[in-house]
Amino acid sequence: MYLLTQLISGRTALHWAIISDFPEIVKVLIGKGADIFFETTNKCNSLHFACEKGSVEIVRILMNIVKDDEEKRNLLTQAKNNEELTPFTIAANNKNAPICQVLKDSGDSNANGASGACIIA
Repeated sequence: MYLLTQLISGRTALHWAIISDFPEIVKVLIGKGADIFFETTNKCNSLHFACEKGSVEIVRILMNIVKDDEEKRNLLTQAKNNEELTPFTIAANNKNAPICQVLKDSGDSNANGASGACIIA
């Protein structure tokens, strides 16, 4: 399927839509079957890219998909890239409190007891 076609980096059309901050395209691609769990050669999934981009809207879209399924939520949020960073760690390192809050509210266990650069209530 073309939705999983990837470049040498392993990035798919979904990854590029996230990196480019096109939430409507993200919704369309996911609706057509794009895999939000697919990892690049650097082990980054869709949530890693959304947190790096700083797109609260796309983080909400992704977390809404897994909100009622703890196994899928953990698969998305607990994934570590080649630098051993989870999506939450990326958001915290970028001092993006709104994304940290969305992740916490969506059940990302990495957000429990968060402190330092991304302090959230």
